[in-house]
Amino acid sequence: MSDQNQTSYDAWLKECDFLEKVRKENPKFLERQNPIIEDHKLLSDFGIEIISELPLGFLRFSPADFIVEEITQDGRITTIDPNNDPSLTDQEGETVYADVVKIGIPTLEAVNRIAKSLNVSSSQIGYSGMKDAIAITSQKVSFRKIARDKIVALKVPNIHLKNIIVSKGALQPGNLQGNRFNIFIRTKGLYDPNLLLEKLKHIKEVGFYNFFGSQRFGGVRGIGHKLGLILLRGNYELALKAFLIAQGKNEIPLVQEMRTKAKEVYGNWKEMIKIFEVMPYTFNGEIKVLKTLTHEPDDYINALLSIKDQVKLWAYAYGSLLFNKKISQLVRNKINLPEKLPLFLSNERSDKDLYNDFLEADKTQGFREAVRPFPFIQLHHYEVPTLLSPKINSFNCTKDGVAINFELHKGAYATTFLSHIFTLTMGLPLPSWVSQKEVDTLKILELGTIEDIKKVFKEYWCNVLTSGKKE
Repeated sequence: MSDQNQTSYDAWLKECDFLEKVRKENPKFLERQNPIIEDHKLLSDFGIEIISELPLGFLRFSPADFIVEEITQDGRITTIDPNNDPSLTDQEGETVYADVVKIGIPTLEAVNRIAKSLNVSSSQIGYSGMKDAIAITSQKVSFRKIARDKIVALKVPNIHLKNIIVSKGALQPGNLQGNRFNIFIRTKGLYDPNLLLEKLKHIKEVGFYNFFGSQRFGGVRGIGHKLGLILLRGNYELALKAFLIAQGKNEIPLVQEMRTKAKEVYGNWKEMIKIFEVMPYTFNGEIKVLKTLTHEPDDYINALLSIKDQVKLWAYAYGSLLFNKKISQLVRNKINLPEKLPLFLSNERSDKDLYNDFLEADKTQGFREAVRPFPFIQLHHYEVPTLLSPKINSFNCTKDGVAINFELHKGAYATTFLSHIFTLTMGLPLPSWVSQKEVDTLKILELGTIEDIKKVFKEYWCNVLTSGKKE
């Protein structure tokens, strides 16, 4: 990107223009051969080896199919209803709080856009948890040392602020109870309500395996754990190279082609920037790394430090892989699962010893030394439940799919719960059995309607078939 001050929204607009040109000239570059199907083969790559094949369910046809509402520490649900709650009033303090409702972008992107619009550091904006991108989500956010009037006047693409009040303190990651989900899964014909009731009853009583889901491993590209493995071997140059040019099998042909071109000129950092800068939103991290390398060509650690958030996610993705593998191993060997398992990125020897067989096979026993240059990858004892029981509030089966309203404790993945009911399918090309009808998930569940928030987000309302197109 030639403009150093370009916002992520500007980058997205530039990328949309480029993609629309590609769409007109060679649409096949934007089309995968197959949708993403989280079948046994794909899940096993993430260490999930004990879930059998289930009825197909298409997820995230539209952000309106996937509604996430945060449950705060005091039990309040931050709904996607765009109207203010009159019961919320100012208290003593200097922190401004607001409910942030967003569509089509992840939490970090929303925070960065808000910070850019307010001309403040993103560190002044606190939040409790990460919310999905291809969704409509709502969560509580705190603003430190920022005037309330500036926040009230804020207009940011893909974002709506409500319930703006003054109080004390500030939000930190983990300051929430959990999340409420209203999700519509599109099915191949009517899903038998009695069969679904039986499955949900079993999950409610026994729980579901708390595997880390595919988004933990890098979403569509799906190689986060592989990058983490290389990083934790201490091979920083190879990790960086893989980040720049390794293809994800579910990336669109255009992105795969661009990585191939980058591979052909690997080491010529300026030429690689030229290849990636036509898609500055998708390749934001790659461009940051390459710009760092143009100044210090052989300083791979410094280049990785320019993308701290991503590097941290690689390490955690590898840890998630080992956690999944350990659950699969214990269940396969018919060993009773402990209530919780520690993650291996720990300063306690017993936590590392639990995963020794995997670490030896992967040659990552020296991970503590490997992460030393990256202080943001913290080693501490942290335990994760092996089984979770969702609070299932209601469901409704229609001829086009299944709507489910449920609640999960913080840190749990809705897609992990759903993967115990469906073989999840996502993305293009759209399977022929998937209904393209727009649905009102809240209305199906008799919980209200999405119409009010649709009016707020009308400029950004889209589905998997129209995403990226500009009117």
